[in-house]
Amino acid sequence: MDNWPNYLAYAVHMYNSTPSIFNTTPYYLAIGRTSVLNEFAKKMLEQYTTETIQRPMREEDGADEHDAFTMRLYELDMMKKDRDVHNDLKRRRRQIVNLLKKPFGIPAGYSKGDWVFKKKRKSKKTDPEYDGPYQIMKVIEKGAYQLRNINGRIEKGTYNQDMLKPSFTYEDSPIHAATLLKNGLREAERKLVNKMVDEINNQTQGEKGDAVVS
Repeated sequence: MDNWPNYLAYAVHMYNSTPSIFNTTPYYLAIGRTSVLNEFAKKMLEQYTTETIQRPMREEDGADEHDAFTMRLYELDMMKKDRDVHNDLKRRRRQIVNLLKKPFGIPAGYSKGDWVFKKKRKSKKTDPEYDGPYQIMKVIEKGAYQLRNINGRIEKGTYNQDMLKPSFTYEDSPIHAATLLKNGLREAERKLVNKMVDEINNQTQGEKGDAVVS
C-alpha cells in the first residue's frame, strides 16, 4: 500500500481513543477530552461559530463564557486526578507483574526427557521469543543441557537453563492433560492387544491339545 502515510492520522486517532485496561484513553490523559470531534460535531461547531460571529455580544454570552471557563477548569482538575489514579494503577500493576516473575527468574532444573522451549535470536520484532518444543536429551553439569527436536535430531551445542522454559507449565494445562490422555489411551491399547494375543495363543494351544488326544 503506497498511500499508507494518508492513514497515519486515523491510526493515531484510533490509538489515542482506545481505552487501556484502566478504562482511560491517552487522549483523555493528555488534554482531558474523551475523543476528538467527529465530522458531525465539526459541522455543528462551525455553524455555532458562524452564528456567534454574526450575533452581537450580549450579557448572557459573557456569563456563558464564564461558565464554560469554570467547567474547563473543573475538567482539567478531574483530568489531573484521573491521571494520578491511572499512573498509580499502572505502577501497582508493574509491581505485581515483577512479583509474579520473581520466583521464575531462574528456571528450575530439568530432568532428562522433559520438554522445554528454547530462547531464540529474533531477526524481527514480531518474531516469537522461543521455539520448540525440545526434549532434554542429556543433563550436563553447571545447568547446561543437550536438546533434541521433535523429529529426533540432536541440536548442536548445549543450552543453559536461563535460555529454557517448560513447555508444560501447569499440571492441569490442556496440553499436558491431552498428553496424559494420549499416553493413557496408548497404554490401554497396548494392554488390550496383549490380552487378545494371549487369548489367541491359549485358544491355539487348546486346539492343539484336543487334536493330540483324539
